[in-house]
Amino acid sequence: PVPRRSRMTFDLGPGWGQRKPLRPVSKKRAKVNKQRRQILHDRYGQNPRCAGCEPLARLGVTSATTGCTGWASDGHEIVRRSRGGSITDPDNVLPLGRGCHDYVTLHDDVAVAAGLSARPPAPRSIP
Repeated sequence: PVPRRSRMTFDLGPGWGQRKPLRPVSKKRAKVNKQRRQILHDRYGQNPRCAGCEPLARLGVTSATTGCTGWASDGHEIVRRSRGGSITDPDNVLPLGRGCHDYVTLHDDVAVAAGLSARPPAPRSIP
C-alpha cells in the first residue's frame, strides 16, 4: 500500500523550519537596562541596602510581612513608566529588596504613605 498524505500538507519553502528563537529582551531594552544598572551602581554603590524597609516599618509593615532580606535587588520607580516616569531618571529610582518591591507594587496606598510611590494624577473630566 502507498502511504496516504494528509490534505493539509503545505510546502512553506526554504527556511521556515529554521527560525531563530525570539529574544527575551530587545537590543533597545537591553541598552536602557544597562544605563539603569549603571545609574543605580553610581548612586547607591555595589550592594545597597533596601530603601523600603525603614519607611514601611514606620507604618507597621515589618520585614517578616514583606519577606525582604534588607538588601536591595530591584530598582523601583517612584513614578511608574505607565504614569509617565522614566526608568533612567536617577531621582525616580530607588533600590528595594524583592520582598519590599513586591509589597509596594501590590499595596499602592501603603507605598504612597511611605513615600515610595507617587499618587497617580487625578483623571481629567471630559466635557
